Amino acid sequence: MTRRKDYLLIAVVILMALVVFVITRMTAGGGTKVVISQNGEVCGAYDLNEDQVIDIETSAGTNRVQIENQIVRMIAADCPDQICVNTHPLSVKEPGIIVCLPHKLTVEIKE
Repeated sequence: MTRRKDYLLIAVVILMALVVFVITRMTAGGGTKVVISQNGEVCGAYDLNEDQVIDIETSAGTNRVQIENQIVRMIAADCPDQICVNTHPLSVKEPGIIVCLPHKLTVEIKE
């Protein structure tokens, strides 16, 4: 008799976990725009769902950001160290920030 109740309890717990998982996935909006800032001031906000290449001119140089398939990456920069170009791309599933220190530029995904 207790085995039957144990199985029922396990099934209910699994079902509840599945419902919570589905609801969380459906309501999680994630980031919807790419925000590019220089010296802490926003230079532009771009739709994450629109594939495009953005050139950012700063007093220190030029950066090129690519948005493609909801993935954001720095594809070119004329800074000497190229750390920003070698930074892992950003996505809603793998958020973070891309920083170009020589140009004082940041790229991130925000809601």
